[in-house]
Amino acid sequence: MITVIQDNQEKIPWDFTTYSEYIEHQIVKKIPTGDYTILNHETELVIERKRDIDELANNLGNYYARFRRQLLRMTKYKYSYVICEFPRQHVIDYPATSNVSKYHWVNKKPWVPKRTGISLLHQIDTIVEKYHIEFIFSMNRECARYEALNIMRRIDERI
Repeated sequence: MITVIQDNQEKIPWDFTTYSEYIEHQIVKKIPTGDYTILNHETELVIERKRDIDELANNLGNYYARFRRQLLRMTKYKYSYVICEFPRQHVIDYPATSNVSKYHWVNKKPWVPKRTGISLLHQIDTIVEKYHIEFIFSMNRECARYEALNIMRRIDERI
């Protein structure tokens, strides 16, 4: 049985306790990087969750310096994953898939994104190649949670 460790700063956490045939406990505590790991494998597995394309686009844009520091920390783990709660097509179609209002209400000017989906994909591909971190795109939140569960189960069986 697996004990999931969820970072205490995770804002909208996945609940793994519904998978009671695999998950014994889900505990919340500070972890060095990422959002999830499993007990007794905290130095080998890290999972970073991305809620939507806007969070990912911000991490790859305005907040890249901070995200890059996180990626560097993730390279110290044998198994590093970024699991997105949205399909790859949302990246390709960005900014049409963005949840950002198309107008900045303060200035009443149309929102013009600085990035395209293709440029985001190129940056993701570079991160995968440079940092050896696997990006997984899921159809939705539930599929992403299930993918994380399967990763945890595989890692727990291997180690």
